[in-house]
Amino acid sequence: MQMSRLACLLAISSAITTAGCRTSAIEVQALTPDETVMRVGDTLTMTVVLTGVPTADITVRLFTSDDAVATIVDDAGTDCTADGCTIAVAAGAISGSFDVRGVSVGAVELTASVGPTSAGASAQVLEREFVYDSGTPGVDSAVPSTDSAPGVDSAVPGTDAAVPGTDSTVGPVCSSLSFDGTMDVVDVDLGVDALAGDLTIEAWVNFNVLTGMQVIVGSATVGGPTLRANGTALEFLVDGIAGAVSASGALTSGTWHHVAGVWNQTAMSADVWIDGVNAGNMAPVLATPFAGNVTIGAESSTPVVAELDGLLDGVRVSAIPRYTAPFTPVSPLTGDVDTFGLWLFDEGSGTTATDSATFGHDGVITGAAYMATCAP
Repeated sequence: MQMSRLACLLAISSAITTAGCRTSAIEVQALTPDETVMRVGDTLTMTVVLTGVPTADITVRLFTSDDAVATIVDDAGTDCTADGCTIAVAAGAISGSFDVRGVSVGAVELTASVGPTSAGASAQVLEREFVYDSGTPGVDSAVPSTDSAPGVDSAVPGTDAAVPGTDSTVGPVCSSLSFDGTMDVVDVDLGVDALAGDLTIEAWVNFNVLTGMQVIVGSATVGGPTLRANGTALEFLVDGIAGAVSASGALTSGTWHHVAGVWNQTAMSADVWIDGVNAGNMAPVLATPFAGNVTIGAESSTPVVAELDGLLDGVRVSAIPRYTAPFTPVSPLTGDVDTFGLWLFDEGSGTTATDSATFGHDGVITGAAYMATCAP
């Protein structure tokens, strides 16, 4: 599901209610769940509910509005033909189930017909990007299928017999950017755009180690705002020197943290937040505008110093003091009217970190590599 990076798979749990039995021909009462979301390569279980109890096996024919968007999978795990499926409903039962597998982005309309009536349901298939050629078994690389059995991963990266270019044995595709602490950086040119007022810099980060200075986001402006780890403490320097600092031990390696630095111009105060909790404050303090060249994963790109050793799954810069009270961090980060820059690292390949915000400040990746993992 990196959507854009949308993302993860929607967990489905529907309570099915049935109408009273009828003496007339059995008809379809419902096709559930409806109005739901799935991702390319995932399967969604749909259930047909009947108006009465059949006395013998009956069949339900099912169709998709667009074969390029989804395919129906029968009980044996094989794909149905392009014009639909027949789903057996056992004698004495009032429902039958089948699976729909997302093939490509789009809307899916499904119809089940029994007797003189039918019922419909819809699903939305989302996937912004595939993770290409990751080198990890079970992760999509858009290579056509070579498996011998439908839907079974051959342990060769990106091969799946059911649908070429997808993999049904793994959850929604997600990716992050991996920095190894040596010459890895994402360089962003803001051009004439700048933030001179309220500011929030935040990211999802997973440190491999916590020693020395590790910049998450830095500003090439002399004395510009910087969010970084200093050992096991988080620092947000609003002028490159002064700012808010957490206590030592606030950060741990090997786990995902949501970290944020917030500058409130009216209050002239800086705060650091870790996993939704305020971890440090400093006031009064003056901030330098966030402008010019911005670096992600290092303090600067020439030379590359204070490099990050760990994973980043999204960086967002906002033109507001976004956090003022404890909150529950959300992954992935999303954009809104106050977003100045948003880099989700869900491209999965290449050397461009796409900016999903209005200004379109794409970053140039040097050294860092994509990983098929993401924040919870």
